[in-house]
Amino acid sequence: MNYDFKDFVTFRRMMAPILLQILFWFLMVLNIVGSIYLMTRGGSFIALGFVNLIIQTLVIRVIFELLIIFFRMNETLTEIKKNTNPYGSFAPPVPAYAPAGGMAPANQVVGAQTLAAQPRQKTCSNCGASVDPSLSFCNKCGQALT
Repeated sequence: MNYDFKDFVTFRRMMAPILLQILFWFLMVLNIVGSIYLMTRGGSFIALGFVNLIIQTLVIRVIFELLIIFFRMNETLTEIKKNTNPYGSFAPPVPAYAPAGGMAPANQVVGAQTLAAQPRQKTCSNCGASVDPSLSFCNKCGQALT
């Protein structure tokens, strides 16, 4: 991974995971040295040294995995944010109707889509109801539209 000094200064790249890894390896070496010391004392300490080596190694590993998982989540979420656009895979919503009072502006651009001009609503000459321009008859009174 290529990170520059600016990432450390702006806290985009965390130092804590690196410090946790150094501390982990220091504790692992200390555990191995301590276990070998126990085994060199002889008798039942040999078995205790082996048990110590296995159990403490697993405990140290699990503790540090639990600590580092939060930093990995942060890195993963940052990577997801970097690879997606603000709307995800969806474009912004496009109105499906003409604005009140008339026609929509011709070739209005919304997101990546273009809206064509929409015609005015018709009115029925018999009852005065507003009717969709694509209809041939009034949907309120049934009068034929011209």
